[in-house]
Parts: sequence; structure tokens; C-alpha cells
Amino acid sequence: LSHQPTATPLQITAILKETTNRLSLGSVPRSDTLGHGTVKADTASSRMTTPYNPSLLYAFTPISKGSGSSFASHAETKSTYLTYQCPSDRVGGTLITELTKPDSSFFSLNPTEIKQAPSNGYTATNFTYLCLQQPHDKPSSVRSINLFREFRNIETKP
Repeated sequence: LSHQPTATPLQITAILKETTNRLSLGSVPRSDTLGHGTVKADTASSRMTTPYNPSLLYAFTPISKGSGSSFASHAETKSTYLTYQCPSDRVGGTLITELTKPDSSFFSLNPTEIKQAPSNGYTATNFTYLCLQQPHDKPSSVRSINLFREFRNIETKP
């Protein structure tokens, strides 16, 4: 935290998940002893101090960070960080979930929003895992990929 005091709770969680050694689990996706694997502390610390500044970043939009619904508590700090395709040396640690009901659909990475969605009439479907931009990341260029248009063949968000 001292390396990036402006990082949000989701960004801190993302760093820990993106730098986890999942091979320590063997063939199971999760264990009660190791959770989702063992955190590589040196790699996590390095990620918090070394910016990821690619010449081109593929970012996915729109993804709610807790503001996509009226039912979720907005515990996540408002921020403009991006969700993006992870570089080859990292594994995405942030679950993106598609929340749908007949008259509404959106993507979210906010755990509270995802948890409360079913009781508000939404069906929650795991979509993918992505990486999160950190406060010190400054890519030269960003290409935004609209999830509705590119993956659902919907021109505008429902």
C-alpha cells in the first residue's frame, strides 16, 4: 500500500491475484489451505513499483466497478482505471461477470454488485478474467474494445 497509496481495494486485490503462483495448488482450482495459490510477494511488490506502459493497451469497456446498478453499495472508490488483456507473463486475476435480465445487461467486476445481482433479477455468468490498470500505469495508446459490440454483436448497450 505504501508504494501506491491511491490504489483502490480492487486494484490491490488484482495485484495479489495477478502475482499468485497457481501451480502450488496442483490440479485443484482452490484449496482451503492455499486459497487460489501462493502469492509471490517479490513479484507483487515489483508490480506496485514498476509501471506497465505498453505502446498499445487493449482495454475492455464498459465494465461496472460498482456503478452499473442501483442495488449495489458503491464501496469501490471512484476511479478511471482500465480492465485490459494481461501481458503474457501474468494471469488475469479480476473476474468479469455478465449480469443479465430481460430488459437489462451489463458487465461488472465489483464483487458486491455481482453477489447482489441474482436477488435483483439478474443472472450472473462468469465471462473472463482480466488485469487491472494500476495508478502508475501510463500506456502510450489505448484501444477500447466494446464487450457488447465485439462479443455479443450488439451495437449499443441494452
